[in-house]
Amino acid sequence: MEETPSQINAYRVPKIPPFWANDPEVWFATVEASFQVAKVTDDTTRFHIILANADTAILPHIKDLIMNPPTNGKYDAIKERILNVFSISQGARLRQLLKGQVLGDKKTISFTAGAQKFSWGPSYRQYH
Repeated sequence: MEETPSQINAYRVPKIPPFWANDPEVWFATVEASFQVAKVTDDTTRFHIILANADTAILPHIKDLIMNPPTNGKYDAIKERILNVFSISQGARLRQLLKGQVLGDKKTISFTAGAQKFSWGPSYRQYH
């Protein structure tokens, strides 16, 4: 028995984690890794997967894209919108990291991991 394209695609449904409002960049990185593993390359399919997995916190911010999606670049449009709404600036991240932080409150490795988000140069690991 030969499989139809819809049956073949059913085996390639990516596993999308719940939305991480506090770190949408990392969430999209995991989503895109899932797309790679599942070999999902079609723009419209990626768009629909994001919609199918959209958190209720996201939906009001993308309503116009849901109701009237762009002809081309649907996935990029929804990704850009979500990142624009939920991403915080470098300055705000730094304030979050430092707000009330005394190095004794966290282990050094935890503080370093948080601080690495602000590094614009080569990471420490590249040299050790």
